[in-house]
Amino acid sequence: MVSFFNKYSVKTLTPYSLLITNLIVSVLYVSFEWLFIVTKPSFMSVLPITEKIWVLIFGAIFLSAITSIPLLILIFLNALLTGKTHSGKLISLGFILPVLTATFMVFLLIDNFTYTVFRIGIVFTTGYLRGIYALCLIVIGFILFYEVFRFGAWIDSKNKVGDVRKRRQRKLAVILGAMFIVSLGVPLVNGIKNPNGLDVVEKPMVKNAPNVILFTIESLDASHMSVYGYDRDTTPFLEELSKDSLIALNAFSNAQGTTGSITSILTGKDPMDTRIILAHDILRGEDSYQHLPGILKTQGYHTYQLSFNWYADAIDLNFLNAFDTANGRREAASGLPEFVRKYLPSDNGYFNYELITRLGDRLKHIFYIEEMDNPYLQLTKSMEQFNDRGKLQSLATLLDEEDQPAFVHFHWMGTHGPYYFPQNRHFSSGKDIDDQEKYDMDFYDDSILEMDKAIESLYTELASGDLTERETVLVIASDHSVQWTKSRLPLIFHFPDHENSKVIEENAQNLDIAPTLLDYLDIPQPTWMAGQSLFTQLDKSRPIFTTVVGQATVKKVSGKEVTESVDWTFSPFGKLSVLVCDKWYEIKFESAVIHWGSVDKYKGSCGDERLTRNQAVDLMIEHLQDNGFDASVLINKRSSNKK
Repeated sequence: MVSFFNKYSVKTLTPYSLLITNLIVSVLYVSFEWLFIVTKPSFMSVLPITEKIWVLIFGAIFLSAITSIPLLILIFLNALLTGKTHSGKLISLGFILPVLTATFMVFLLIDNFTYTVFRIGIVFTTGYLRGIYALCLIVIGFILFYEVFRFGAWIDSKNKVGDVRKRRQRKLAVILGAMFIVSLGVPLVNGIKNPNGLDVVEKPMVKNAPNVILFTIESLDASHMSVYGYDRDTTPFLEELSKDSLIALNAFSNAQGTTGSITSILTGKDPMDTRIILAHDILRGEDSYQHLPGILKTQGYHTYQLSFNWYADAIDLNFLNAFDTANGRREAASGLPEFVRKYLPSDNGYFNYELITRLGDRLKHIFYIEEMDNPYLQLTKSMEQFNDRGKLQSLATLLDEEDQPAFVHFHWMGTHGPYYFPQNRHFSSGKDIDDQEKYDMDFYDDSILEMDKAIESLYTELASGDLTERETVLVIASDHSVQWTKSRLPLIFHFPDHENSKVIEENAQNLDIAPTLLDYLDIPQPTWMAGQSLFTQLDKSRPIFTTVVGQATVKKVSGKEVTESVDWTFSPFGKLSVLVCDKWYEIKFESAVIHWGSVDKYKGSCGDERLTRNQAVDLMIEHLQDNGFDASVLINKRSSNKK
């Protein structure tokens, strides 16, 4: 290797071949990663082809420019130390960078291929298999070390001397200059735009500001909670707590899915406004900055998220200036990943962020630095594996060490179906937990009871003052119902000193959570928040909209289930429903077919507030248009169906 390095050190390799090699390898790396991401469900799924191509072009420009910086420094040092502008050992040293880039590219190509075709990849490896992947990476590096150097020497052999060489070098200088202008100019312009737009005045921390804990629970129906009248005693603690709390008897989700619902809760924005409903969707533009945790940060709060990495992670959803820490990751961490997320336009920034984190996560995994999260296993593992109790302990530690007011979003996963694994058995006693049917309500009720006891334990510690001397606002809510039905959800606010205790019969929604908290904290509600404070008078005829992914068609292809996409006219949504009092209507976008029904076990009475079918359709079309959708296709389909 020493003789090889000496061979390609002074006599052959030049700055020209170094920069050209780096440029080619960088473009190939970005292109293959773009191809993998764009051909699977991802944040780019909803983008038109022109924007997808721009993401590719900018990604290639950005990586090429960034990797050229250290090479240009080496070229300058080489000329300064040796007086030579066309050769030197530092030039050869610079080839290590394109070697590394090429190694990572091939490594990811292999991982992408095996994952796509065989569903085998780095993310599934454990134990010694992780080390085998590390060994493979090193072998690939050694092979490409020789090939990249030879490629550089070949470029130099084709680069003729005299005027031709000078013209090529000038062209290369122009290309690099243009790349630097684009890669540095775009984030500069994006920063000048300042898309924050919180509409909230930043002010010093309120001395006695309370902590706020937003405790959301996965797939929890109010109809299975004794606090809402269920005949099984599943929530004895919440029953007691509700006597001194604000409780909404009829609360509903705005998105039938965890990703869309949690995003709507944290932003106070309708899912059709943010276009968030699927796990791979991301916030874009102003939406990335406009949210409840961002507002509270301007008021002196430290913000934390303890949730679920795959469906409810704020960083993955592209929340910016939101949480100081989200599921163990610090948003404010310095470095290139955070730079590209915050200062590049949404899609370009997120793509480059994906490039960095996809590689970084895999390298940390195979070298036993940090284990990767496996989304598939996260969706199928038991409550113990979801580590809800471990997260509760983290919450306790966090509050105990915090000297400023804290906002914490905690997402409980133990009620996630279709199978349930409660640690303590009561309603499911005598049943085989490993042989349960899907959505067995005995196991489901036990999981709810376990959640209730966990909240009791947390509340007891808070009330005793063992965790914090600050008062605490505790909010209990759910992302959506079990099996995504039109069911009532829990919504309970417990304020310090039992303030604002009342029962609300009018319909509430998850969009109301952020405005209610802001109202209590005496922070003006920004104009972009769609919900309404529950302290204000609610209109019984207020329409509540819920977005749904749509009923996907499932086929068997090569032994695998493939979900077909819905009509992209209203992507990423497949259905929209509107609810007034206890009556709901739902429209399926592909066919304009309308379904309707009544909320089961609705609490309260309804009179003239109920909608007719035509009124409901008109409201849904207006809602689509208000959120920037062209509803003409739907209007035409509806007209055709009437004939």
